Amino acid sequence: MSSVALLFLAGLAQAVPVTVIDGSGSSSLHPGQIGYEVGRTFETVRDHSLSETKVYIQGRRLHEAVTRAPVAVRADFQGWPTEPSPDYQDPPSLKRLRDDAQARRFRISAAPPPPLKEVVERADSMYEGGRMHLDKDWRLHEHEAGLYEYERSKPESGRIWFSAYTPLIAQVIGPLYAQWATECHESAHALTHEKGELSPEKVVEGELVAFQAQFQCLNFVDPGGWRLAKLRAILMKEMRYRATQLKSLALKYVTALDLLMGTRGEEDRIREYIKNMGYQEGHERRPPGPVSS
Repeated sequence: MSSVALLFLAGLAQAVPVTVIDGSGSSSLHPGQIGYEVGRTFETVRDHSLSETKVYIQGRRLHEAVTRAPVAVRADFQGWPTEPSPDYQDPPSLKRLRDDAQARRFRISAAPPPPLKEVVERADSMYEGGRMHLDKDWRLHEHEAGLYEYERSKPESGRIWFSAYTPLIAQVIGPLYAQWATECHESAHALTHEKGELSPEKVVEGELVAFQAQFQCLNFVDPGGWRLAKLRAILMKEMRYRATQLKSLALKYVTALDLLMGTRGEEDRIREYIKNMGYQEGHERRPPGPVSS
């Protein structure tokens, strides 16, 4: 009896596969095997003529049935708000991306509250001043969504660069997450630069301000992150059945944004997020890793 109990508890403690099932669909889970082994275990325990070895063997069978069975989490995705599918037939220009992101933002919410308003206004002035560009020379690495390029003593010299992958990713996840979220992040760097507080010696502090702005941006258009969570779940499903390199990159990017939303905007959590993303003092360009801006 003790062998069965201990093995059963050990089985429950093991990490098992987790499957997310859309609430509108049917489950492919087959729990019958566990039920069968549970029944066999009860019969074994009640039969006092069986040896301890046979009890152990049956306990082991139940243990294996539990640890190998998938855990299904049924989520009613149909009830969640959905980000509209982009209608780009070809990779869009930066102007088209920005115009579409702005239109989508205004359909969701009114004017952004401070301090996000200051970031948005800085982004508008940089775009109108010709200081926002698409990296057509592919200088940015695959894992870099954007870059703020500057000369330390010249705040007016700062420029925002978007990855050449941005228009491609926008074809999968739309411009709001592909372009505008990065724009807010890099514009926050521009504000920090203007205050004379942006430097290679204080990379983490600079990223803290930028990621706080990016969180505010995401939370403004998607309070609670429901659209982002659904988009991530859809991409995970797509990668399971119709995987492509572009979808893989889009999933990495969406996952990074989703993890940022998971910080709830709390400073300590964002600092831990920055550390996990690989940022280091004295190194403004991160080593290869998860996508971020």
